[in-house]
Amino acid sequence: MKRNIAIYGDRLLVATSDLHMVSLDVKTGTVMWDHEIAPHNDQRLRLTGGPLVAKGKVMVGTVGNLPAANFIVALDAQTGREAWRFYAIARPGETGGESWNGLPLEKRNGASVWTAGATIRI
Repeated sequence: MKRNIAIYGDRLLVATSDLHMVSLDVKTGTVMWDHEIAPHNDQRLRLTGGPLVAKGKVMVGTVGNLPAANFIVALDAQTGREAWRFYAIARPGETGGESWNGLPLEKRNGASVWTAGATIRI
């Protein structure tokens, strides 16, 4: 299931079923870059929401039921290199990480990112 794709300049950006983000040339379909978001060895983590592009970054989130595994990742739109990764469940020692009443990280679950975000111009 894919909820959306994105176009940024001359790029068509698609999240794949095998946990990759792919950038294609919109005119020729040539693969410009292909970045593995996470290893595809466990079907419990997926990309269904599709990408959002803002200020040269392609952002996509994961869905799944692996303990504390869901995240949003940002890739450089031109190169596909990872710029940052934000876990949807705070880790111990991070802001909000102690709000789980002492539950170990491997027992925390949820926080899937089902849809692409939105951008607002201010």
